[in-house]
Amino acid sequence: MRSTQEIADRITQPVRSGFLLFAFLLLSFVFSACEAVESPKGAAYYSKVATPLKKELRWSNGGSPKHIDPAFAAAPPETDIVRSVYEGLTSLDGTSLKAVPAVAESWETSEDKKEWTFRLRKDAKWSNGDAVTADDFIRSWKRLAALREKAANNELLLNIKGVAEIMAPSKETDVPEDPFMLQIDPTADAETAGSPTPTPPPAAKLTEQESPPSPMPAIKLGFESIDERTIRISLVEPDPSLPRLMADPIFSPIHRSDIKEAFTPVERPKVTNGPFVIENISNAAIAVSRSERYWNARSVGLDRIEFISMPTAETALQAYRGGKLDVITNANFEPLALKLLAPYEDFRTTVHSALNFYEFNDSRPPFSDRRVRLALATAIDRERLAETEMTGSVEPAYSFLPLSESKEARFEHDVEAAKASLSAAGFADGKGFPTVKLVVNRNNVQQKVARAVAKMWKEELNVETEIVVKEAAEMDAARRSGDFDLIRRGVVLPSPNETASLMAIFDRRNKAAIQTSPSPAGTPIPQSPSTPANTNFSAASPTPAAEDTLTELSAIYDVEAIPLYFPRSYALVQPYVQGFDLNGIDSPSVGSLSVNTAWAAAGIF
Repeated sequence: MRSTQEIADRITQPVRSGFLLFAFLLLSFVFSACEAVESPKGAAYYSKVATPLKKELRWSNGGSPKHIDPAFAAAPPETDIVRSVYEGLTSLDGTSLKAVPAVAESWETSEDKKEWTFRLRKDAKWSNGDAVTADDFIRSWKRLAALREKAANNELLLNIKGVAEIMAPSKETDVPEDPFMLQIDPTADAETAGSPTPTPPPAAKLTEQESPPSPMPAIKLGFESIDERTIRISLVEPDPSLPRLMADPIFSPIHRSDIKEAFTPVERPKVTNGPFVIENISNAAIAVSRSERYWNARSVGLDRIEFISMPTAETALQAYRGGKLDVITNANFEPLALKLLAPYEDFRTTVHSALNFYEFNDSRPPFSDRRVRLALATAIDRERLAETEMTGSVEPAYSFLPLSESKEARFEHDVEAAKASLSAAGFADGKGFPTVKLVVNRNNVQQKVARAVAKMWKEELNVETEIVVKEAAEMDAARRSGDFDLIRRGVVLPSPNETASLMAIFDRRNKAAIQTSPSPAGTPIPQSPSTPANTNFSAASPTPAAEDTLTELSAIYDVEAIPLYFPRSYALVQPYVQGFDLNGIDSPSVGSLSVNTAWAAAGIF
């Protein structure tokens, strides 16, 4: 299973550094007269389109999935398959990414937005006919919390009461406890299942020879079943958009018959509750078919979906071009391929919900001064980075959240304001400012970006930069050591929920572990006071948030990090496929997809 950082690095890299793939694409696209990416002259579509005969979708969404388990589904292709066969409390509208009812038919919140109550619909069924109950969700979430860092996107749970303590338990609270029994009536559970609650397996039974996490501490978690159809969730920080968060695949319930071993992924579930059920699994594809027991089966537009594994973007393109695929997503297209595909109407692109940024070590002077951080952030020309260094394959990040609807505050490129801010901090024209220690991945793209940023700081602020290159496996250790001024990070934001996304970016758990490292020996650094919260040195300095809570506005004001760019995602979708909305989190509403079998006859082609 890929680690969270590996997924972040993969998705937030718009250009792969692998020479062999790039050379292969060059040969295919250039020396073969662009045969792989060329439709007949004047054609509107890249593929040779034929009228579909069945309400079936052939979808290439990457390589072979490792498993079909919501708790371990971090990114496509796993998340696409999980969304087709499982359903959580809510779903997301494919276009607006607003929360819509799913298993929960309604919800309400307290005035302070810290307590949410969800009511389940009576007709929600598992594929074996069992009713979907509140305990199904609670049991699955407790397993999710027990998995700790082994669970996918586990940072999405951190705002739920008790979860942060479980993620980093102290020796005093790390008491052995069966994760399935916490806050669940074991008698009622046993009666429902007809068998005792499973217990964690020995390490030898785990996949990838991993040891199971240590037992969950005896801490009360912030989710509970009030009755069979009512769930209450208690939060640490207010979250006005929690229903959006609940749509993430990790919050889907798992039928108790499929959880044989608490810490082992469910590779082939027998019972699911989504719009589709698993029909067949092979090395080449996973096929799902319409579930007749799904509560909203009448609205499901497809009879079948085949998730087809493709080893490379090139093989996927060839299959699509030949009419053997209906949709391609999650493909690592090279810049040349993107330019050749761009004119076709079946090619789609959008900003992806991921962020490349530089995090400050703000415990280390002079970077503990907000004015210094603001100067470095506003001296960067992000548009130039995106267009020149990244060849137009990314979007400039003027804020932290790619899907944010608010444009209230942004890190605009403002050289004069940056100079004024640095001067106010005691470093007029960069005099006396220490060399910035910038740590980045050993990756051609990241080194190129770092050199461009260092050049901007030198030209605009007269600030020198030392670029320290680390292997990907060394980046976490480098961050924990605290021996940096800024460090490159990439984060994938799987949910449009603002609170969860900001908690992932600023990673409070790991940031607390960063050691305070002194500045380089012999470097005189004025100990200028931190900027008062109500001080505004320039037009580029946003006003702080009114509330003492984590919001994008407050994050921009605090300048704990410098956002650089958002990557883009791409798709090829046949014109007869309807309802396939390409959005920032690669989350099309699977239940709303359909195929127009009368497409050509209707005069569309």
